[in-house]
Amino acid sequence: MDGIYNGTTDTNRAITALILADNSYYVMYSKPSDPTSFDGVAFGSGTSSNGIFSSDSFKDINLNGAISTGTLAGTYDSKKTFTGTLTYTSNTVVTFSSNYSDAYTTTPTLTTLAGTYTGTLAAEGLSETGIILTILADGTMSGQISCGCQIDATITPLASGNAYGVRLTFTGGDHPLHDQTFTGSAYFDALTKRFIIVGLLDASKAPAIFVGTKP
Repeated sequence: MDGIYNGTTDTNRAITALILADNSYYVMYSKPSDPTSFDGVAFGSGTSSNGIFSSDSFKDINLNGAISTGTLAGTYDSKKTFTGTLTYTSNTVVTFSSNYSDAYTTTPTLTTLAGTYTGTLAAEGLSETGIILTILADGTMSGQISCGCQIDATITPLASGNAYGVRLTFTGGDHPLHDQTFTGSAYFDALTKRFIIVGLLDASKAPAIFVGTKP
């Protein structure tokens, strides 16, 4: 059922669900009633079989640095529809429905991704705007955060699906993220020129996210 599925939630948010070939998933959602915005993502690893998709654990992080957890249960018609329920440990329940997008068949290339992105970096309890990251056509990425910490990363297109693997390191300075590494996945929305990196800090396994756009 791997693919990109676009839809809406019962809380009036737009979603883009990216399901990779290994059943890892990223349900990216907008702010309520503002479908062009980006608010956060619920992500984890699931299983799919005979039209049923399930995950016993996801992490959710938004651009304010708020983190929550929960489970996902859904049904799918492969390459057609994906519907599901996100049940948070706070007892909040969000349902969604979505339709397959052929954007998933686009081959991810570093040439397409190259550019300078301005956006927000968030991790547990912190959010920093105005972050500038530069990606070169060889897949290297660099930038800085407020304390002067250097951000360096390597980006690699995935073998299957319109997504990338990312390994990012923060070095120097006295920022809470200094000397930490971050492993995750990335998605580039060609229509909005929005680049999203989502993953876990290697030491704490806490989620982190960067969302930015290029001109």
